[in-house]
Amino acid sequence: MDGEINDQYRSESGALKFLKNIILLPGCGQFQPQASFVLRPPHSHELVGVVLTSLVAPGVAYQDTILNFHTAHILEHEKSANCIIEGNPLHEEQIEIVRKIGGIVALNVAIDEKRNIGFVNFGAVEASHQEAVEFMRKHAEVTLPRRFKTVVTTSAGYPLDRTYYQTVKGMVGVLDILEPGGTIIIASECSEGMGSSEFVAAQRMLCEVGPDRFMSVLTGRDKAHIDEWQTEMLVKALRVGNIKLYTTGLAEEDLKDVYVESVSSIEEAVMASVKAHGDPDIGVVPEGPYVIPHRQTALGKAAPEKTLA
Repeated sequence: MDGEINDQYRSESGALKFLKNIILLPGCGQFQPQASFVLRPPHSHELVGVVLTSLVAPGVAYQDTILNFHTAHILEHEKSANCIIEGNPLHEEQIEIVRKIGGIVALNVAIDEKRNIGFVNFGAVEASHQEAVEFMRKHAEVTLPRRFKTVVTTSAGYPLDRTYYQTVKGMVGVLDILEPGGTIIIASECSEGMGSSEFVAAQRMLCEVGPDRFMSVLTGRDKAHIDEWQTEMLVKALRVGNIKLYTTGLAEEDLKDVYVESVSSIEEAVMASVKAHGDPDIGVVPEGPYVIPHRQTALGKAAPEKTLA
């Protein structure tokens, strides 16, 4: 199943990446050794092929489910945004599945940047998840009194910033504190390049037809195409402001597909943005998408994130 969804599981390097993810970033699936195989010639250690299997959820997360979850009619909803649960159509679709199955329990674990356990609970999936969310809100959300015309952020460093696909998460994470028309300056190594071939194809389509035509194609689909949803998130960020990317891992050919401006110096990009906007104040989010900043409203609550139509 993973091989159909992501091309990183269809090559030797991809298989090694899969195993690294199992160790470093567990949570998107559980490795199933009893259903995994290695093929090699007799009397040789040379790898010919592998079948690596991970379990998402028994009888629940089929490919069609995942692709339906990622369609534009869900992701373009105003409440399909950072840290919003109530009224979020993606969350509601998942809860509908959970309730139809019934009797599901969950073990929720929160870890810090050193991978130390900070929170653990167990119980009925909805109630236990809500409790875990409330715990994380105190540590992962920051409320600020204003927006900024210049925002500097990252893709949270290794291992999250290995690809441009993952880098987009850092752009979306700061949208609520970006002044409309402002500038996001994001630093991300992208040591493993752009991401999947499907994501690259989506990026190239965006570069070829532009955001409006790109979104008209996506809104006409009954099922999303693999990884095009991250390009859609890039378009969402670009509706609010412009983006400058500092990276050392993308080749010149790759930079043609990013659809944002590449810069050679963060410092120079910051100075240029401050000068262009006439505002010396800068919002800085060093931890990228691991910390979500919100703008405080007049009522003292965080404003729900919205993007310009």
